[in-house]
Amino acid sequence: MPRRPPLPTRRRKELNDLEANPVDFCCGGPKGDDLLDWGTARRPRRTLAPSRDASRRARAVDPRPHQVLTGPDGTAYEGGAFQLDLKFPTEYPFKPPKIKFETKVYHPNIKTDTGEICNDVLVSNWSPTLNVRYVYTTLHELLKSPNVDHPLEPEIAQEFASDRATFDKKAKEMVDKHAR
Repeated sequence: MPRRPPLPTRRRKELNDLEANPVDFCCGGPKGDDLLDWGTARRPRRTLAPSRDASRRARAVDPRPHQVLTGPDGTAYEGGAFQLDLKFPTEYPFKPPKIKFETKVYHPNIKTDTGEICNDVLVSNWSPTLNVRYVYTTLHELLKSPNVDHPLEPEIAQEFASDRATFDKKAKEMVDKHAR
């Protein structure tokens, strides 16, 4: 008998946990009601219209982006707000979410043009016991400590390893241009 994908209760539980105990450097949640798609779109929420007729509803838009990772203090990314897109496979938690930076980032392990992150970051270390909080922490650590041994952007990795001042200058320029 084929294994049935876990119900969305796992993702709902993780969302409730993040709302009750938020991560200092990241906030996030699903786009609308889709627990498989967490991203930067504005999440509509229904509110009652200021009317006596309770059946009439108005749509209000929550202006907060739903996946924002702040740049770590003491790095070239400090002060930046990086928008993320997380797509959960139906096999989650047995497979990790697919992650993409929506904000352009100058980083050896993040594709500058697509926002794709290096597979080694999550896929090779993933297990079903890990969760969204782990994903956020891993991405924050990746911004703190790039892995130049397995880069997606070899030229940027080379620059990070050989000319850190130039790397930091370019990364800060990208933060100022795209992440503020």
